[in-house]
Amino acid sequence: MLTQELPPIKTIEEYSVGQLKEDFENNYLNKKEINPATSPIYHALLLVSLKLVKNKNYLYENISDEGDSGIRLGNLRVSNGCLTAVQIGLQRRLLEKTIDGKTTFGLAAIFDRYQELEMKISEPGGIGAALLTEIRNALIDEYRSTKHKNYFSVLKKKIIGLLDTEKFEFDGEVYTLKNPELCDLEEHYETVRRAVNSVEPWYGTDTVYKTESLVKILVLAFCVDRNPTSIDEVFGHVGKKIYRWIANNPTSQNIMTSEGEVDVIEMFGESEVVNFDVESLDFESIVFKFYDSLEQKEINVLRFMFDLISLEKVEFLTGVKKRSVYYAQELLVEKIQKFIETEGLDMEGAEQFIPTLKQFLNAKIK
Repeated sequence: MLTQELPPIKTIEEYSVGQLKEDFENNYLNKKEINPATSPIYHALLLVSLKLVKNKNYLYENISDEGDSGIRLGNLRVSNGCLTAVQIGLQRRLLEKTIDGKTTFGLAAIFDRYQELEMKISEPGGIGAALLTEIRNALIDEYRSTKHKNYFSVLKKKIIGLLDTEKFEFDGEVYTLKNPELCDLEEHYETVRRAVNSVEPWYGTDTVYKTESLVKILVLAFCVDRNPTSIDEVFGHVGKKIYRWIANNPTSQNIMTSEGEVDVIEMFGESEVVNFDVESLDFESIVFKFYDSLEQKEINVLRFMFDLISLEKVEFLTGVKKRSVYYAQELLVEKIQKFIETEGLDMEGAEQFIPTLKQFLNAKIK
């Protein structure tokens, strides 16, 4: 295989804001064809992408390709997934683009924030962390725009399929364990909600949970009282977990490093910068736009989703039974997700959107 050797990590660490800015003004600002071999910005993006690609909790399909790209940072092999991460970052966040009359230019915004020309890429909380943040957010944007966004339909199909196995008996509405004595091997929870919440998601899968985790949820929920268990109730609580995930898409900062490799976390630290795409948004008006589109029945279901009212209360207020409440909840989670995507809110935007919506509901504005 032919290989292309780029500067080693130690050299890239010492790149300054001044060097990156010169590259930006000479090439990226003028929209010239970028030569990866000579572009300090491209080298820096490769370096920060190592953190996300190496992160074992960040297993999105489009960056998990560990194949050899042929590029070397010194003697360190760069994977195909790392190149993909850089490309997604450039296309989605960093290069200039105009969509629906709105122009964004991530690199320009970064250089507007960092004026200290002597700052090095490796300085914690500096321009290196800002570049990493944009790559990370670009990957989240990419993930949300893929087939994986239809979590509910995929997940529900998966759960129904698991109930149709030798371990369970299922009549279409409630299920039981064929061997209830299995409950003796499990930790006991007082409610189905607590049982469901005890199992953590695995965010790199298209069902949000691993198969064994879904089985465990079903077992623990049944073992609450060992009586026939409503699949709609279980799925309703699972749905709340997915709803929270929409607002808090995981970006774990843990990374496995082996001897001789660079600990990229230690090198960059955490970025405190506010994402340039959301700085000027008026979140209260955006949230009110969504809130104002809701019918009273939907508002009551949302209040139930936020644990502001009980299931019994929402049944009374809406005049529907439990199964219909859970179905309405599914539709609302999808509606929230679609609204967030339509409004172009990234992770930071979603994180502000959700608490503000809860405040609107709690205040009983409508």
